[in-house]
Amino acid sequence: MKIYLKDYWDKFDFQTWFLDNILWFILVSVIIVGIARAICIISSAFFISIKLLRQNRDTRGGNGWGKHFADRFIDVWYSKEKTPLRQSTEMYKMNNNPNSRHWIKFIDEELQKKGLIDLLTTSDGNIVKPVRNWKNRIVIFLIESWMVYVVGDNRQYYKNLKQELRKT
Repeated sequence: MKIYLKDYWDKFDFQTWFLDNILWFILVSVIIVGIARAICIISSAFFISIKLLRQNRDTRGGNGWGKHFADRFIDVWYSKEKTPLRQSTEMYKMNNNPNSRHWIKFIDEELQKKGLIDLLTTSDGNIVKPVRNWKNRIVIFLIESWMVYVVGDNRQYYKNLKQELRKT
């Protein structure tokens, strides 16, 4: 007994099929949109991390003349909610190295353009707060991983920062 597509199509009731399968269609659509959104967030975080790390302290031949984007973002991310960091017109120095410096205000403005921090104006001056979302959590994870496993930073330093943040 042969079954032809024409015979099946003639008996096909689109309304019944649609109503029976609408929940599956909605479920599959939500999953596909969720996966696409996750891919966008992860790729955005990856490219932001690359940009921050290229403008960090070990760039330009390892002479410490980088702009410290990643270092400043780590400082802001782990700043306490009750005592946020202030934006100033001072130089950002790392480990009192006279060669490793750049203007804090410039760094903060660049981080704000990337959506990593918020600059808030108060009566005491400008304060800097991190934007806590999934993309920025991935960025901080990628930066910390690079700093520990490639640059050679002390892993315990980042663990201590996390513990201090949890205490507040």
